[in-house]
Amino acid sequence: MSGGCPSQLTACALTSVISDGTLDVRIAHLKQVYSHRATAYAAAMDKYWRPYGVTHEPCRGGYFFWVKLPEGVTATEVGKEGLEAGVWIMEGTSCMVPEDKSVEYERFIRICVALEGEDKAVEGIKRLGKVFETHFRGDSSRLDPA
Repeated sequence: MSGGCPSQLTACALTSVISDGTLDVRIAHLKQVYSHRATAYAAAMDKYWRPYGVTHEPCRGGYFFWVKLPEGVTATEVGKEGLEAGVWIMEGTSCMVPEDKSVEYERFIRICVALEGEDKAVEGIKRLGKVFETHFRGDSSRLDPA
């Protein structure tokens, strides 16, 4: 090796990992893990959040669910109440493009399937379900009959 810069060391290490197939094996494993988690997260969100009008798009090929909150609650409120329940969430406003008015970022939260294991995440989703229940208690117009 010559040059002595960190990027050269990184390039040498990555060359080995790519050449011997280790990277492909790791990527295949992570795709399987994240796909399984995404399925479990979606089922939990449907079970604990959908009854309160909280919706999400399927997680296809990425690491995130974008979750849309119903009218009458903001991501800031959910974030604050979630913390009180022991759950941290990423508010949509933390992921917004400055000056973008095309999306109501305050009505979105983002859930990452790469961050937490299935059991811990499902528990957090369940806790946030209680936050939604408390927030919308008595407002039957929000309840999803499905």
